[in-house]
Amino acid sequence: MRSPILYGVSYSPWSLRARWALDHHHIVYETRNYTPIFSAPLVRARTGRWRGRLSMPLLHASDAVCADSWEILLWAEAHGAGPKLLPAPQAEAVAAWHAVAEDICAAGRALAAKRTLADRAARVEALPPFVPRALRSASAPIATLGAHFLAHKYGFSVDDTDGHRSTQVARVATIRAAIDKHGGAGLLGEPCWADVAVALSLEFVSPHATLVRHGPATRAAWTTTEAADPEVLAWRDRVIATRPPRHRASEA
Repeated sequence: MRSPILYGVSYSPWSLRARWALDHHHIVYETRNYTPIFSAPLVRARTGRWRGRLSMPLLHASDAVCADSWEILLWAEAHGAGPKLLPAPQAEAVAAWHAVAEDICAAGRALAAKRTLADRAARVEALPPFVPRALRSASAPIATLGAHFLAHKYGFSVDDTDGHRSTQVARVATIRAAIDKHGGAGLLGEPCWADVAVALSLEFVSPHATLVRHGPATRAAWTTTEAADPEVLAWRDRVIATRPPRHRASEA
């Protein structure tokens, strides 16, 4: 039987979550890098998802097509080995923290899009890898198109910077309170998916030093200084240090 295929965007917190879930449960899988706009026809053809919004990550397994990191987590919990990231007694609380992570990511995506549109260097860094180096500067309008495409696809406004920033600040304050309550041992006292989802969402507050190779302009576009609580980011770094080894069958 062929290994599951994970379609995703290498630098996306949502895709990073999916990889963590699969790796934690020792699942061997293949990866396919998804480039917005360009990759959609092929992914739809291979997965049979001809209608509706196509969002990454997406796992194509023999028995299912999982359309987001939460569905991928549930599939991995059912098919993989190792301790549960979603223990039944804490399922409701974990889901609530997953929602907090979603809020941070959604606000961060909008802020990053706004900052990228305002910075030519960030637009050049955001171009797909297949754009030749000699053409990247002249191709910056492609990244502008991509940012507007994402805003339309996910229904966010790149102009509501105060609202998005306030969302991030408020959610990080909630994280800080939980960390302080449990003495830094995790959002719910014991390591679980809540920690993974929230820690990776903080890429949209202040990118981790080594998790993803961002260019300097992209790192600036992804940073919300007002929400960058040092204690929360230090906790985030401790969580990422526990990232499980990869179990990918191949890269493509």
